[in-house]
Amino acid sequence: MPPSSVEPFIVAVTGGIGSGKSTVSRLFTRWGAHRIDADELAHRAFDDPAVRAALAPDFPGVFGSGGEVDRAALADRVFTDPESRRRLEAVVHPWVRDRIEKELAALSRNGSDAASPLPGKRPLVLLDVPLLETSPFRDRADAVVFIDTPDEDRIRRVTETRGWSREELARREASQRPLAEKRRAAHHVLPNPDPESGARARGKDEDPRLVEACRALLGEWISRLT
Repeated sequence: MPPSSVEPFIVAVTGGIGSGKSTVSRLFTRWGAHRIDADELAHRAFDDPAVRAALAPDFPGVFGSGGEVDRAALADRVFTDPESRRRLEAVVHPWVRDRIEKELAALSRNGSDAASPLPGKRPLVLLDVPLLETSPFRDRADAVVFIDTPDEDRIRRVTETRGWSREELARREASQRPLAEKRRAAHHVLPNPDPESGARARGKDEDPRLVEACRALLGEWISRLT
């Protein structure tokens, strides 16, 4: 008999750039969750010839004849020109949404998930969508977790890991909803400051406080579903 359909329990992770959304998602995947990262999917979108063909007329010089993408030039264009960003999103966002829908549908069709920590082995999904608040997935999330990280910690992280300046971080976040609005709309707020040593910001072991807070959230969801 084919497996019965089981709707995944969707946890949407939100917060500012450099807040640690990937770290939190990695912890939950270690405990049996599936991670769906919209940013990763958006990068993959440019591998699709149809996406490149749709965008090439509006972004001359960004897409090479061999299919290569000048991502730095593309980012500079869309984060300084709202109309360019709108044209980009009109093509890439539907592509990403379609892939997310397919991944969720596949998990549902597979039925119970042997790796899941949830009761009945219901699939657990960590969904990282930077523009969650304007996404159709916002209302489908069973829980929304806001990663609350001090601005100075976030600036240090993106400087060390991405080479961004404070101004670059501000420029990129200007295209998203304000952090205070994201925080108010979340079901859970997960504090994630850097420890004094700055070890986690340099890519070492996760802060034990963050691990414990994530375990507590998981326990809360398990109790809710029991």
